[in-house]
Amino acid sequence: MISFLVIVSGPTVSVGEEIYYSELTGEREGHSPGDAERDLGARLAGFEGRRGFDPVPVLERIEVPGLWILGEGDRSIPIRETVARLDELIDGGRPFTRQVLPGVGHAMRDLETGERAPVAAIAVDWLQGLRSPAGRRASPG
Repeated sequence: MISFLVIVSGPTVSVGEEIYYSELTGEREGHSPGDAERDLGARLAGFEGRRGFDPVPVLERIEVPGLWILGEGDRSIPIRETVARLDELIDGGRPFTRQVLPGVGHAMRDLETGERAPVAAIAVDWLQGLRSPAGRRASPG
């Protein structure tokens, strides 16, 4: 039985949307972001390609606590849309928490220094919060 989830750099958008976003940002090899950096959200909202697997219906059925650790500077998954969908799931009663790390990319490294983000420490802190009498704590971000 699964007791909890810790998801690092995990999107809540469909596979097709994630691939399209990666192309817009230049994350996928052989693509250049060009002027796509401007208004990525609007471009992604206009995506009309094949969506493929959508994780939201699966996530709507999960009843164990889950923590998403995301990098604000992720160019592989659309953070704004991922956070919005997570917030909808949380508002719908899913026991999820999210933490968005400023200045961190998809690989959980600081975009300026290359230092690793404290992912393990964040996860341990969250897990300890699950065990505390106060229960699950909200995470900033």
